[in-house]
Amino acid sequence: MYLCEEVAGRKCDWFFHLDDDAVFDAELYNQLRAVADPEIRPFVSGLAYCRQPPCWPGVTVMRDDKEVQWQKAPAGIHEVYTAPLVAALIHRSVFDRLEEPLFHTTAMTAMAPAHIVGPDRWFCLRCHKAGVPVVVNCDVDIGHVGSGPLIGREASESIIGYY
Repeated sequence: MYLCEEVAGRKCDWFFHLDDDAVFDAELYNQLRAVADPEIRPFVSGLAYCRQPPCWPGVTVMRDDKEVQWQKAPAGIHEVYTAPLVAALIHRSVFDRLEEPLFHTTAMTAMAPAHIVGPDRWFCLRCHKAGVPVVVNCDVDIGHVGSGPLIGREASESIIGYY
């Protein structure tokens, strides 16, 4: 993004991040952009699921000062503690507000629920520190490719109870 800005001679408005293991609807950008806002929702993630069992949504929230991972996602738009970066729309102003490094690849298993680790979590923690809300659009279902079946809402919810 920084290189493109340098070449274009101007800053971008939005950064559209997609992981290479995501499967999504052709309208994904428009779905995220429809709820994103530079001031109140500068970081909006689509709903993606962990590829490892129990394949829950890659989202955590704070409950009674404790971080918990969703087991099933509600519908709608929600401010959360952490959200996946599998498919996300991020306003340029977010990058100006965050401390470096923006991304870190160390698995932070000691500080997180079982499946919420790595650069996604790191980025969300940086957002919280800078006062940037983390929002997930649960009406956007992102398929996550793994070694088994494609993991999306339908697969995740059919697995619940088996693990």
